Amino acid sequence: MTGRIDFLIIGAEKSGTTWLADMLRQHPRIFIPPEKELFYFNDRFFESPELPNFNASQPLSWYLAFFEAAASSQIKGEASPAYLWDEAAPGRIAAFEPDLKLAAVLRDPIERAFSQYLYFIQRGLFTGLTFEQAIDQRPDLLTRGLYARQLARYLERFPPEQIRIRLFDDLKADSRGFLTNFQAYLGVPEHLPGNLEAPANVTGVPRFPLLNRAIAAIRYPLRKYNPAWLLGILRRTGLASLQERVRLANTRSMQTRPEIRPETRERLRRYFRDDVETLQEITGRDLSSWIK
Repeated sequence: MTGRIDFLIIGAEKSGTTWLADMLRQHPRIFIPPEKELFYFNDRFFESPELPNFNASQPLSWYLAFFEAAASSQIKGEASPAYLWDEAAPGRIAAFEPDLKLAAVLRDPIERAFSQYLYFIQRGLFTGLTFEQAIDQRPDLLTRGLYARQLARYLERFPPEQIRIRLFDDLKADSRGFLTNFQAYLGVPEHLPGNLEAPANVTGVPRFPLLNRAIAAIRYPLRKYNPAWLLGILRRTGLASLQERVRLANTRSMQTRPEIRPETRERLRRYFRDDVETLQEITGRDLSSWIK
């Protein structure tokens, strides 16, 4: 591999991409920046897609600076799951480096949407909304699970052999095989971290919902208006990372996971059916359990 970077994990959200990036980051032959997600190629902001993603307007030097610490013996990559659903991302990625390898992890789209709903509650973005109300107010909770439509945009620009597609179910069934499959795809020797079985990015619930709601209320205008001078101060002083630590400290595990109402699940099966059937053709995998 000779590109400025070598691979991208493009999505999907709430499907194991954080775990995969954490595992690959521990490989001595792989460099993934310590920053969790760089969000450079998506035009829309991942939490609020009505807002522009100002990272996308940064110069290329800003993006490549995240990889300067990589050793010459390491391949380089990053994971930003918004790349899968953002319409501009495939074209921007292809223009940047048409030969890099892409990886996608896909999850039952109904379960993915519900998991993101719970995550947005944790982030303080939803307050007092049922799942049904949330998907009506934020239809992107569903459209982000239209994987066949999203992958078609990539297949217009990249050959199929440059896109490794696996399922969240594969990860749950065999985490070791899941990881070594990706390592082989990237052309590095097998390396199994000691925390292979550790969960990552587990969704919880806020201990004090008003605190996370306040943090979200502060973040929204910053994302909307992007006062660069203020964001620079927040980063340099550590206040930006402090608010994230506060938010995480305000999170506790769910004692019991809520369930999707049967009538809602049936409604969503109908919604996703055509896309899942097309996805079966793309992947060669039996995905009938997602829609039956």
